[in-house]
Amino acid sequence: MRKKQLGHLLSGSLLALIFITPIHAAAISEPLGPAAQPSSAAPAPAAPGDASIKNEIDEHPAAIDVQIADKLRAIMTSGPLDKRIERAPEREATAAFYAARNYAPLWIADGQPDSRAKSVIAQLENAAADGLDAADYRIPTFGTSAEALADADITLTNSVLTYARHLATGRIAPGRVVSEVDYGDHTPPPADILRKLAEATDAGAALESFNPPHSGFRALKAKLAELRSRTFQPALVGDDAPVRPVRRGARVRKISAAVASRSKPDQAIDRVIANMERWRWLPRDLGHTYVMVNIPDYSLKVVHDHQVQWRTKIVAGKPKTPTPLLTASMDTVLLNPSWHVPQSIIRKELLPRYGSDPTIFARMGLKVKRERDGTLSVTQPPGARNALGRIKFNFTNEFSVYLHDTPEKRLFAADKRAFSHGCMRVENPTEFGEIILHLAMNGPTPNAQQLSAMFGRGERSFRLTDRPMVHLTYQTAFVDDAGKLQQREDVYGMDERIENILDKDARRVADAAAQQDPKRERASTQANQAVLRRVERGEAANASEFFDHMPRGQARRAPTRLKPAVAGPGVLAETHDSPPPRPFLAIFGR
Repeated sequence: MRKKQLGHLLSGSLLALIFITPIHAAAISEPLGPAAQPSSAAPAPAAPGDASIKNEIDEHPAAIDVQIADKLRAIMTSGPLDKRIERAPEREATAAFYAARNYAPLWIADGQPDSRAKSVIAQLENAAADGLDAADYRIPTFGTSAEALADADITLTNSVLTYARHLATGRIAPGRVVSEVDYGDHTPPPADILRKLAEATDAGAALESFNPPHSGFRALKAKLAELRSRTFQPALVGDDAPVRPVRRGARVRKISAAVASRSKPDQAIDRVIANMERWRWLPRDLGHTYVMVNIPDYSLKVVHDHQVQWRTKIVAGKPKTPTPLLTASMDTVLLNPSWHVPQSIIRKELLPRYGSDPTIFARMGLKVKRERDGTLSVTQPPGARNALGRIKFNFTNEFSVYLHDTPEKRLFAADKRAFSHGCMRVENPTEFGEIILHLAMNGPTPNAQQLSAMFGRGERSFRLTDRPMVHLTYQTAFVDDAGKLQQREDVYGMDERIENILDKDARRVADAAAQQDPKRERASTQANQAVLRRVERGEAANASEFFDHMPRGQARRAPTRLKPAVAGPGVLAETHDSPPPRPFLAIFGR
């Protein structure tokens, strides 16, 4: 009996040991204190059969971040990132940025997207508010494995860099829209973008700050939101027939007046977006004092300390010879200017016609002389009929265009004033001169009446000490002082070109500049020939109006000698004096 009881006891004890032993072993394996942070240099590899990554994150959140860093290190150091990040400057900046932080993820903490990531993702998803397309900025899916999370971190970095660049400089290189453009390059360095976002307390707001700071851009952005929030009813024309929507990219000037006056919301939205794009081309700092020309509005304004000081009308370039888009600093105001004919026009226009008409130069009142290098110099002397009028405003630029007076005042009576060959004619040039000299020079400066009194007294130059910036812009949509959206004719077709690019996959490669248009120079030549024929028939009021636009690549004239001149109390001026031209026949009679 005792043997039987002993057997049952041993059996029970053995069974108890079978159940208790794993529990005891598990208890021994549990750490007695808090988990030590894994070393970033050598994280312990997971053994086969361990718990899933998710369980590891739940128990040791920092461990997954170390594994992500190791994956990022492997990605960055194993080869080029060209398959992940397309643009070389952004690839290089990304690799350097992650290396400097020991490959710690930028957007992930404890294996999850952090507040910084959520903030910029919200900004990317709201890209339409900035006039952009959210589909162009990939938002990654944050997986659970270290490899998937590392890939997501790089993907979001690439999307953020692209978005910041598009906010700052636009989606389209200006040269793909217009050949004659020079606003300079103000693309923010990718390293600066990443540093700013990494240090910001609100990364989304920091990302949005790459938008242009200008009031004109901000007003258009607000109008874009307003246009999208409205409920529109079909506009009716004539016998209550609904107006058909004009296709995206259609030239505005081809739309009937009735349809144009009842612009569809999508047309207005497209136009606002196109103008927001062009605002992004401009420099961030417009200047303490600046002159802004709006070509489609045929207007000019002077701004000082963010306040508009003065406005006037202008005449701009024709569609075949458009006024270029540029930023430059105004350096001189020239009274009684001479017009120096560019060598290209002398070679292509005047000399070929001289063979059959030896009196052409004399009839047009042009002075001719031969320079030491053998080239001919052709000049139109100062005077009331000079192509530049009585006053000229110089701002050095590669397109050789200027702001100037004109003897053809009748042109300012027209609503649409695209008449020139590229230069801009100012309706009230002496008033313009008065305010520019006052804002850009030290000491007393002449007023409009005093400037007028200097006409006809020889060429005089006022050198500006505080050079105002000149911005030649193309704004077919802008918000006026009353807060109303104004729209102008797309006279050069730039809205159409921008809309066509943005509507297609071409926008993904639109940061490459387009080649020069060979038709541009041919159009200028044909226009010059037409005006020259009018001059010969005595139909042109201005004998040298075809010199308004100097083609690119012209020969620069030799500097003239300067001698001091008195322009009035406290006013410094210079008088240009050049030797008189040799007799006309002495040069061409050979």
